[in-house]
Amino acid sequence: MGISRVLSALWFVYNFLPVSQSDVFSTPSCYYPAECVALNDSNTMCLGVKVKYTHTSLSLANDSATLADVREKLRAWSGLQGAPKCWDVIQPLLCAVYMPRCENSQVEMYRRDLCLSTKEPCKIVPEANGGEWPSFLDCDLPYFSSDEACTAATYTSMEFTNNHSCMYPLVKTDSKDSFYEDIDGCGIQCHNPFFSSNEHQSVHTFIAVLASACLVSTLLTILTFLIDWRNSKRYPSVIIFFINVCFFMGSVGWLAQFAGPEARDSIVCRRDGTVRLAEPLVGEGKETVTCTVVFFIVYYFMLAGVTWFVILAYSWHVSFKKLQKGSVDDKLQPKIAYFHIIAWTLPLICAIIAMSLQKVDGDSLSGICFVGYVDKFARGFLVLFPITLALVSGLFFLLQGVVLLYKVRQCSDGIRNNKAAAKLTTTILRLGIFSTLAFIFVTLTLIIHIYDFNHKDLWEKSFKTYTICKASAKFDLRQDDDSTCEFKYRPNLATIYLNIFSYFGAGIMMSSWTWTKASKETWLRFFRKLLSMPTNKPIKLKSKHKMIALAFQKNQQKKGRKLSLDFHTSRRSSWHET
Repeated sequence: MGISRVLSALWFVYNFLPVSQSDVFSTPSCYYPAECVALNDSNTMCLGVKVKYTHTSLSLANDSATLADVREKLRAWSGLQGAPKCWDVIQPLLCAVYMPRCENSQVEMYRRDLCLSTKEPCKIVPEANGGEWPSFLDCDLPYFSSDEACTAATYTSMEFTNNHSCMYPLVKTDSKDSFYEDIDGCGIQCHNPFFSSNEHQSVHTFIAVLASACLVSTLLTILTFLIDWRNSKRYPSVIIFFINVCFFMGSVGWLAQFAGPEARDSIVCRRDGTVRLAEPLVGEGKETVTCTVVFFIVYYFMLAGVTWFVILAYSWHVSFKKLQKGSVDDKLQPKIAYFHIIAWTLPLICAIIAMSLQKVDGDSLSGICFVGYVDKFARGFLVLFPITLALVSGLFFLLQGVVLLYKVRQCSDGIRNNKAAAKLTTTILRLGIFSTLAFIFVTLTLIIHIYDFNHKDLWEKSFKTYTICKASAKFDLRQDDDSTCEFKYRPNLATIYLNIFSYFGAGIMMSSWTWTKASKETWLRFFRKLLSMPTNKPIKLKSKHKMIALAFQKNQQKKGRKLSLDFHTSRRSSWHET
């Protein structure tokens, strides 16, 4: 009698109590109570896969009340194909919630750990849904099982297609270094999405014209120095030579993008079609080093040119101060070695820092790789700081030099020879124009870099908002189409033109110091010698600095007496001794 009562009690528990309570003597259930509905022929597909069961439930996903709603919502969620890594893991979860297998008023539960595994690769979902996941996809809800014995095989064994592609302006990539923020498996396309193809072409043409002009003008200056190197290799004039070398090499770096039909893409794009970021990549053997090489050429010689500009201003300052005092001693000669160490070493250190920290990025609009396109703090430290320091230092010495030369001009009334006074006036004028243009070009570059620094976060937010808008439209969570998606803020194209113009304009200005009659005579002598034509060898004279200094020294000694100083035509160019 006792045994029969126990058996009767167990039979009652198993057949009449809820499933969750009937498992008191077994492992936790893999099923959750729900109301089942039959699937018809038009509703047997879940995300392109035909389900192998006949009944489902509408109890889990609270955003759909009918099978037609389920079909429409799943179609909307198909927009996640634009986020490949997310799409691969979220498909079984969506089928487990929208079309769960239902039998005997129970649905087969999806595992909580599998649900949680979608959160990291699918960060785009809350971004596109107002900052949070849909409430029915909360992994802590009771219809997600924590039991490891529950395999959720009905959903995980479904053969989903991998037909996915990244949403514009992103492209598919397997490189984690290229992943864009919340969208794993996608990176920013190489073609800068802020600007149209026509704008790209316009900027490229602008670069080609100015870079070519700078290349030719600086090359002419370099050759002008070289053909008369014995007389040209004197300081401070030879500093103009080094500055022109820097701008020549910089122009070569800018023009590298025009070396072939695929040259620009090779510089700024990776093989998977994403833009180069955080270069140089360590261990990426399949990628070329063109980005790093172009960066080094452009960045290193830009800083070297800026450094030589400061040295030039300082050298002029020293020379004019010597001229004012009537000294004939060469105070620059002992400092030449230090000039070279500073001018070539400091830019190298900055370039090594940028590459070691992987702060080099590509840009399809400019066609080069440079530092700080992404990291504004890298741009601030490695671009803004050295340019600002050079601007302040260079202008200080330039202004001091102009003032000293003006004082010398004021004292030139004691010289009877008008050519000396005229030469001083011309030098003051040229130096004044040079100082003004240098100030304008360097200041423009500085202002543009500051503008980029201050607006970088705004542009990044605009890009992210645009990408989320595209995602929202594709998910159909916010709007019907993406026609209203646009960049609210983007870089001003005019500032890009100004920045390019400032760089190459400064290079052309530096080469203008050889646009003199003396340079013309130097070339004529060179061609006469090359063609074995007779030429009159000029009389070797003292440098103008020494002549003027001696004249003013005698002027001070004679205390007011008039002095006559005759300037003969020298075969040295005026810029040699400016």
